[in-house]
Amino acid sequence: MSGEEPIAPGRQPSATPSPTPPPAAVVSPGAPDRESRAALPERLWLCVRFPHLALECAGRAQGDGDTPLVVVDGVGAQGVVVDLNGAAQRAGIHCGMGLNAAYALSPWLLTRAFDARRVEVTLERLAAWATRFTSVLSISAPDALLLEVRGSFRLFGGYRRLSARIRQGLQEELGYSAVLSLAPTPQAAVWLGRDRREHAVFYEDKLTSALGTLDLQCLRWPEKTVERLQGMGVRRLADCLRLPRGGFARRFGKARLQALDRALGRVPDPVTPWRAPLAFSTRFELPAPMEATALLEIALERLLGELEGFLIARQAAVRRLRVDLLLENRNVQALTLGLSTPVTDRHYLMDLLRERLDQQRVEAPVLELELHALEVCTQQTGNGDLFDRAPRVEEDAQRLLERLRTRLGERRVHGLAQVADHRPEAAWHSVEPGTRATAPLARQRPLWILRESEPLTVDRRTQGPRRHGVLTLTQGPERIESGWWDGADVRRDYFVARDAQGEQLWVYRDCRSGEWFLQGIFA
Repeated sequence: MSGEEPIAPGRQPSATPSPTPPPAAVVSPGAPDRESRAALPERLWLCVRFPHLALECAGRAQGDGDTPLVVVDGVGAQGVVVDLNGAAQRAGIHCGMGLNAAYALSPWLLTRAFDARRVEVTLERLAAWATRFTSVLSISAPDALLLEVRGSFRLFGGYRRLSARIRQGLQEELGYSAVLSLAPTPQAAVWLGRDRREHAVFYEDKLTSALGTLDLQCLRWPEKTVERLQGMGVRRLADCLRLPRGGFARRFGKARLQALDRALGRVPDPVTPWRAPLAFSTRFELPAPMEATALLEIALERLLGELEGFLIARQAAVRRLRVDLLLENRNVQALTLGLSTPVTDRHYLMDLLRERLDQQRVEAPVLELELHALEVCTQQTGNGDLFDRAPRVEEDAQRLLERLRTRLGERRVHGLAQVADHRPEAAWHSVEPGTRATAPLARQRPLWILRESEPLTVDRRTQGPRRHGVLTLTQGPERIESGWWDGADVRRDYFVARDAQGEQLWVYRDCRSGEWFLQGIFA
């Protein structure tokens, strides 16, 4: 291929393999967090790669324990290790090894089946969570996200603080490990993200040197292509860049050459933007059967972190959600949470679910948790008065109401609405809290209506009602005669009365029997 234009400036490739350069260090042009933002390119792409996503999906709470654990793709002797924990690495197992060979190195090896669909869904959930940092992102299958973060530097205080926030959120809130790499082009960010070390490249003129240190395995080209390149003495991407363009395209295809040009920013590198799904459900598989509420709460917090990301991505809020506890006895114990107003805050949702967990006894050890958003609605936003405390007071009242309903039960905390009926015991019904009620009737009515009328004795001398002494009738009578259509017709004369202690009562005399009853008590 001599005599043709090289892919990048530099000396011609030699026939012998090039020496292996030292491990790539983080490429940083000074301190861009403190430099002028105008000096940076228009777009910067952050690749967030999850090197152990298959393992964490198979059992996120497994951690890096003392027992070797691998994720296997395939069945029986055809199984191949695709991910593993630290204990398996120390036993000599590596990705790509056959399952039988792995058992030979570690007879006590634990295995989990690779679930491609679960990994795909998990990436969707992580993408929804990442929308709190940028509105432009894409999924780079099978294990990475691409975030356009150039405009996020000012909001989060520069790249260092932004990357620290992302890493902390993934590890502490969701329980995922990640490798972060930054570059001016999406393809370069993905390739750098597959390296053993993290990179931060802020300018296009630094891409050639940064990408040149990468091993060919980071490109994930077909195995035959990599073997042919290695047979030519090409070990690093820098060796690829020194090959003549025409000969490289004829031998390895134009697609490979275009990939190099996209990575270096020579041609456009479009990405497919990610769109939030319409529904949400996720699950958490526990490492062992658990009954302790504190351990279940840790799993719930991670699920709610994913839910919050989904809601932010959709600019929505949740009104009803359900947590399913999959028990060891194969039963499902459900915790349903209904909210009077839509909510986004995961901390608030966790407080309510913690109350519900404390009240409900777990029937058997829990194997898995599932979280389902049953009712999601668009979040209403508007302009408020800077000095108006009413929205805050209303929000506090709503949260108090939700806590009461969670602790006492939804049926025990409700609102009241009037019914077009003159009978006091039939003139109201319970409604959802916050429901707008009709205007009250222009009549004097007590605040407290008894569930059942209380019979009163009759004074022999005055023939009036008695309750802790003779009652003084101060207002009335008010005749109520109604209910003939439903078989519960009444005919009563109502009075406002006062007892010896000055308490105001609402009493009536049944016109048919002449008996007296207490119906309600004024404040």
